[in-house]
Amino acid sequence: MGGFFNVVFYAVIIVGILLFGGLTYYRIDWARHPEKYKKDVEKYEKEKEQKQREVQQAAMQRVIDKKNGQKTQAKKEKKPSTFLEKMDYQLKHRHDKK
Repeated sequence: MGGFFNVVFYAVIIVGILLFGGLTYYRIDWARHPEKYKKDVEKYEKEKEQKQREVQQAAMQRVIDKKNGQKTQAKKEKKPSTFLEKMDYQLKHRHDKK
């Protein structure tokens, strides 16, 4: 049984090293060749702008409805799914922000 745990232990170490090396390579590649990833950045920025426009339009609609005497329910915010969306969500909802 001790041999099995040794194999698992070293396998976990090897996978960790490969993951760390792969992420380091990706980071270096992105830093040296940002033009390769320009489309991804532009796509993310367009999605972010679209979301901001939707939020602004919803806010304007709530103000208009309030002036007309109609009650509206606030739309629940969608949970972030990607890493960048999670980072944006965390930055928007910081507790130390004043």
